[in-house]
Amino acid sequence: MNKNTEDKAPHPEIPKFSLDYMDPNKNPFVDFYGYACGNWFTTHPIPEDKTRWGAFNELIERNTYVLRDILEECSKSTGESRSSVKNLLGKFYISSMDETAVERLGFSPINDLIAMVDNIKSVEDMKKVIPRFHSIGIPCFFDFYAEPDEKNSEYYALHIYQGGISLPDREYYINDSFSKLREEYEKHIQNMFLLLRPYLRNVESYSSAVIRIEKYLAQNSRARADLRDAEKNYNKVNLESLGRKYKTFDMLDYFISLKVPR
Repeated sequence: MNKNTEDKAPHPEIPKFSLDYMDPNKNPFVDFYGYACGNWFTTHPIPEDKTRWGAFNELIERNTYVLRDILEECSKSTGESRSSVKNLLGKFYISSMDETAVERLGFSPINDLIAMVDNIKSVEDMKKVIPRFHSIGIPCFFDFYAEPDEKNSEYYALHIYQGGISLPDREYYINDSFSKLREEYEKHIQNMFLLLRPYLRNVESYSSAVIRIEKYLAQNSRARADLRDAEKNYNKVNLESLGRKYKTFDMLDYFISLKVPR
């Protein structure tokens, strides 16, 4: 177990509403935001290891500590059957915190997934890999998920959503103001390739290909403002219609591969 788990940091304070967070010195007719939470900003600077901070970030941080305590308790469980949820959670937590084992194993736990990518030689090969990756939570090209239908919450609908880009928004690939960031992102991709295969030659060509693919996806994605239009984004279709519309990528085969119920 990593020594860091033994030196527990104190739990963050429990987020809660308080009148003390208001700044009564501000005129609410001029600066209502400052009036409502001005003192909170003064007393809650952005932590050094965070890029942003707010009430929801506080909740996430607090929840992370609570979950850690639960997992550490599970890792100490005795007398549990090997298949019990508590035992499985404990073992999983211990394995993720064992830095020595993680470093020793390297990328070997995902060798099968890497081999799947290496063996892609055609579009047909890629079509087989996408549902496999999606089935284990690896996003690529687009996303899919199930949640209540936005116009009839009595049943769940399968949603297909644009995806496949790594930067936060399509504008990062298109807007000139992000050119420097794109250069840094391409260097990051190169570093990722070299971590996987230090001997790799022409790593620039690989990172350039990733950028080209993601830029193409970004250019064909809806802008953030358009994504706020609920009506524009609600395009209900049946599976057969979807299959006819996207013949290059057989959506019916895709859903069959994922064992999506009719």
